[in-house]
Amino acid sequence: MPFDALTPKIACDVLMKAGLQLTPAQVRVEAREERWVVYLPGQRLAWFAASDDGRGRLTTERRVLRLLEARCTFGVPRVLFEDAAREFDVRAMVPGVSDPWQVYAKVRDSVELAVRLGAAVGAMLAQQHARISAADVAGWLPHQPSWPESHEWIRERLVRVVDDRKLLADADAVMAAYEAVPGRYTSRGALVRENASGGSAMVEACDLPSTAPAEPPNRVLQQ
Repeated sequence: MPFDALTPKIACDVLMKAGLQLTPAQVRVEAREERWVVYLPGQRLAWFAASDDGRGRLTTERRVLRLLEARCTFGVPRVLFEDAAREFDVRAMVPGVSDPWQVYAKVRDSVELAVRLGAAVGAMLAQQHARISAADVAGWLPHQPSWPESHEWIRERLVRVVDDRKLLADADAVMAAYEAVPGRYTSRGALVRENASGGSAMVEACDLPSTAPAEPPNRVLQQ
């Protein structure tokens, strides 16, 4: 059964199945989109399902990670242990640091560093898109991102917290323009993270020349 609640002690007890002898003081638990992430010593993470949907997410993530590892040369988290019931797994993080504010401060003050970082990310995406096609994930990876929500869903909730008619009209115009873009979802596609950001990449601590995803893409972006 998924873990509707997870404490450091429960996590440590369960992780004994993976051969890990840890104390609650050595781990940190955070809720993360129908899952729990547990930070472990040695640049490792344990992911626990918090619901049936979370278990499905973890299963898909593991499949994506193995596909990336098999096809691409850049570093990705490696699955070290997978629970037989698919309720949790243990992964080795990509070596490096994940500190979006530090990265932002550095690239803001250095055009040369910003160019290098952008080129590194671009090279990763180009390789990923060239080596993994929609056919590789057909039938098990969703074609349409779960975010953003539909225009109707957003509008229904936005009016509850905003009473500025012009702002609401502008928001409606932006959402209508987005949904009117032709070919948003076609037969060609590539892996993409729904929430790609500076916080979802690992970089080398010193001068940030090497980049790798801290978490796997979790949708197919249709192009």
